[in-house]
Amino acid sequence: MEYELVERPGAVVLKISAQTMDQDNAPRMVAALGPAVSAGRSVVLDLSSVRFVNSAGLGAIVSLVRDVGKRGGAIRICSPQPTVKALFAMVHLESIASIDADLAAALEALPDGHGG
Repeated sequence: MEYELVERPGAVVLKISAQTMDQDNAPRMVAALGPAVSAGRSVVLDLSSVRFVNSAGLGAIVSLVRDVGKRGGAIRICSPQPTVKALFAMVHLESIASIDADLAAALEALPDGHGG
């Protein structure tokens, strides 16, 4: 499986196990969060296994950030690999989404502070 949804106190974690986020898998992975986003839940996107994100993957992430914000939830992105982190810096993703070093930091930084 390319991803796993994990329920945590105060958030849903999408742990992506695929090494790439691209036009073939990104929309499906982000769509898996649909019910949580619609319910206004907070979301953590765990990218610890992802080595490459193309424009479609980046677009899916930006759409997710927008949709979570519209519904009143919070979103944190955690554990980006160096190449992915460099892409995020290049496009200034941190201006619209918080990026954390690891899952524990992301969960702790959520508005309700549930570290699980």
